[in-house]
Amino acid sequence: HFKGGLTVTRPVIIRDNSLFGNESLVSRSETNKLGWTLGSGIEWNINDHLGLGGELYFTFRQFGINYAGGFGDDVLETTEKQFWIDLPLYLRYG
Repeated sequence: HFKGGLTVTRPVIIRDNSLFGNESLVSRSETNKLGWTLGSGIEWNINDHLGLGGELYFTFRQFGINYAGGFGDDVLETTEKQFWIDLPLYLRYG
């Protein structure tokens, strides 16, 4: 089988390593951005109840982070772009 589609990445910041000295003056905002996913998979039916399968996905993800007030009225806009390769394998019983 083949799969494809669009993705929206929502950033989750665990720890922000900022470049700015005074964090109380800086405001940060995250923006969702559009990406895509393409993939294919195969499944082998071992018998009537058991199957073994695998899929391969190529995914492009991106999101934006904006900092305001770091150096006066300056605004720093960054875009994080990531290319992922996922290889899920599974055993199915039904």
